[in-house]
Amino acid sequence: MANAMSTPSPLMPGDDGLSEHKHPVQQAQAQIDEEILALYLPVCALRTKRNALSHVSRLPDELLATVFILYVRQYHNSEWAKIKTFSTAPARVPIWVRVSYVCRRWRMAALSCPTLWTYVFFVSRTWMTVLLQRSQRAPLRVRVDLTYGARRSLPMLEMLFEHLPRMEEFHIRGLPPDAVSNMISKCLIPAPLLRSLQLTVSTNKRSLASLDAPVPNLPVLFSQATPKLRSLDLWRLDIAWHSLTLTMITSLRLLSMPRPHSMQQLSSILSQMPGLKDLELEDILPWSSSPLQDSLAEKTELPCLSRLSIMTTIPDLVNFLSHVRIPLDAEIRLKCVFGGHASLHQLLSYVQERLGPRDDEREGFLPKKPVRSLSIDGTPPRTFFVTCSTSEGGHKYRALSLKEIIPFTRTPPLNYDWDRDIPLKMDIKDQFSTALTETVMANVFQHLSLAHLSSLAVYFPEAIDLSGMFWKGLFNLAPELRFIKLKHAALRSFVAMLAPDHHGWRGQNQAITARALEEIELDQVSFATVCVAGEGADIYACDPTLQCLCDALARRRHAGYPLKKITISDSMNVGSDEQVDGLRGVVREVNWDRISNEYAEPESP
Repeated sequence: MANAMSTPSPLMPGDDGLSEHKHPVQQAQAQIDEEILALYLPVCALRTKRNALSHVSRLPDELLATVFILYVRQYHNSEWAKIKTFSTAPARVPIWVRVSYVCRRWRMAALSCPTLWTYVFFVSRTWMTVLLQRSQRAPLRVRVDLTYGARRSLPMLEMLFEHLPRMEEFHIRGLPPDAVSNMISKCLIPAPLLRSLQLTVSTNKRSLASLDAPVPNLPVLFSQATPKLRSLDLWRLDIAWHSLTLTMITSLRLLSMPRPHSMQQLSSILSQMPGLKDLELEDILPWSSSPLQDSLAEKTELPCLSRLSIMTTIPDLVNFLSHVRIPLDAEIRLKCVFGGHASLHQLLSYVQERLGPRDDEREGFLPKKPVRSLSIDGTPPRTFFVTCSTSEGGHKYRALSLKEIIPFTRTPPLNYDWDRDIPLKMDIKDQFSTALTETVMANVFQHLSLAHLSSLAVYFPEAIDLSGMFWKGLFNLAPELRFIKLKHAALRSFVAMLAPDHHGWRGQNQAITARALEEIELDQVSFATVCVAGEGADIYACDPTLQCLCDALARRRHAGYPLKKITISDSMNVGSDEQVDGLRGVVREVNWDRISNEYAEPESP
């Protein structure tokens, strides 16, 4: 009995005496487990042999590695990954790592592919060590946002500094201003493989990060020590302008930087980049008290430039354009602050040279395509957005992108989706509360070449009534105009100019303008319920109802200029088929949504 109650002595794993101290039930379970294992291992071996005969398992390791790389590259460049990058949630291992957990074959293929592990992510020092080991000597690609959790990620970032010689892409956003100089001072090794560099400082603090003379190794990043550097993106960095001695740059993006001492200094820097294709400058142009005319004897040539985006005041912009010469077919995005009609006239003269008719073709410059679409957007009288497209469907493009209208965006503000059919995007803003009237807009359109304009779109957040003189002048400038879309805009002057005598005015017979017009689209506009203008009344006394629009289109049809199609959507006081029947009698195709019936005002009893 004493032996049965005594505590058994500890036994090492695998000791044969272990079974003597087990309960009979435990001994039976252990024996069954051994029998299951004896049956399971052959089944696993058979499954492995069977899986080896499948199509996926017969793919070469090189092909599997290529698929894995395409997958991680798609994840790395996807909008979803960019959104996740800005998330405030703790960083996690990205989902593309799961390819190494599917099966033994896939894991071996993934671990033997160094390129797969060059897409660095910031989770922990342990994972960073694993990535650096698995990537071996392959070029590294680093994209990290330090806006949130910067202190946690900085130690992992420092682990990469000794690997600068194999760095191919180095993008760091949200650098803390007080940590920039310390970080850059540790980048002592040249980066001969670096092709893309982006450094942006967090906007949590208003002071710029200083990277001037006190940092001794600044030329390592901005010098010939990076011979393959093609893309340079700097935001809120206080650098010495003379350090930008890179000659192979093709994409240059400088935002909210200290301004150069003079325009000559900036143009001298750009002259060292003959292969520059994309140029974006925001709030860095030198101040100009008296803008120069665009007629200097010698200008900095930028023969390869295809995209130019500038945000500044109009006088500073005119001064910059007077020091550089860009190809006439370059796409241009201008965000201008209104500085008076004189400066606007100088700017429009420059725009006219690139979008207006050309008598000569200088050597090395391709002929321009005519402007066929024009969009007018914005919030008059403070801001106007003008978009010119060489495509007839260019009215579908909005002048203002979504990322620009979202306040407090965490991305740099000038993030545009360029399109090869859009040669000009121009925003004119009045920050001094001087009203930008439609007279200014009319001046803009008069300087553009609208001879081949085929589509026009007007988007306003409020029902702003552009004058009849505006519409008449625009119709005269665009004899080939075939499509007009109005959203929110008021209809009074527009309907009046479609047919000035649609109320039977008995004065001098008015000529029909916009004779090529074939299609009209009205979105979220408001028709009047009753028009007080009687027969023979002045055209501007008409507060147009749906019947007034029908009378104007009937007048055009009678004059030999019928409308082929009209679309009315989400508009007020268009509430019944009877109201639309009149349009069907004068227009070949009429489309309207009956949802607008819910917004129709009830008629008086």
